[in-house]
Amino acid sequence: WDHSAPAKLDEIMWDKDKSFQRDALDVVEGLCKRYGQHISLLGIQLLNEPHWDVCPNVLLAYYREAYRRVMQNSKPDILVFVSSRVGTEDDDARLFDIGSNVVLDIHKYQCHDVKFNGLDVSMHCDHATEVGKQIACTSASRLVSVGEWSAALPRTASDDENKQFISAQLQAYKKASAGFFWWSYKIENPSKAENGVTFDTWSFRKCVEKGWLNPEEFRSGTKWSVEEPSSISPPKKAAPRRKFLFFF
Repeated sequence: WDHSAPAKLDEIMWDKDKSFQRDALDVVEGLCKRYGQHISLLGIQLLNEPHWDVCPNVLLAYYREAYRRVMQNSKPDILVFVSSRVGTEDDDARLFDIGSNVVLDIHKYQCHDVKFNGLDVSMHCDHATEVGKQIACTSASRLVSVGEWSAALPRTASDDENKQFISAQLQAYKKASAGFFWWSYKIENPSKAENGVTFDTWSFRKCVEKGWLNPEEFRSGTKWSVEEPSSISPPKKAAPRRKFLFFF
């Protein structure tokens, strides 16, 4: 579960060796030097789902240094996405203190934790509604993003149950002040099954095809408008100034 910076598969070592942290920082800095001024770049995420066993002080120190490098090499309005350790909210307040353009990225899946096993769809929907209330509260003063979500449940669900669960989550995640992102638009083998549950609930495209999800509902999501900065030289064949819209 050390998705972002594994030293050895299934062994959490990233926070125990500074060389691994330096490697991650160098990658972030290199990406920002290459893409940090690009007109279409909205933001960059510093780590994905750090493990709950990672030392929180090491994680915070990494985030602070990575943030410094991002801001040193990117346009000033870039958003910097950070995540608390998986399954915790202990780090959230300190993460927001890193900078005013920090976005807290949250993933509220109900398919991995055993506490969700045995729930009926109404209970899953109720939990999503409660999460939405928390998101709305934090979003009132901070930037919050639901960086990943899907229709995945711990068990196989009926078409109607999948529609209910997606709808409940969508209403909750629309409250996020910095948008929401489905994981993923398309997956390689949606018919593949794990523990009897197929992967089609992870595929946005498959959920639309099955009638579980209405893509029109996403049009009411967060929109970011970015004007092309005058400091960027136009191409040889000058094009009109453009406004870029990002839909989450």
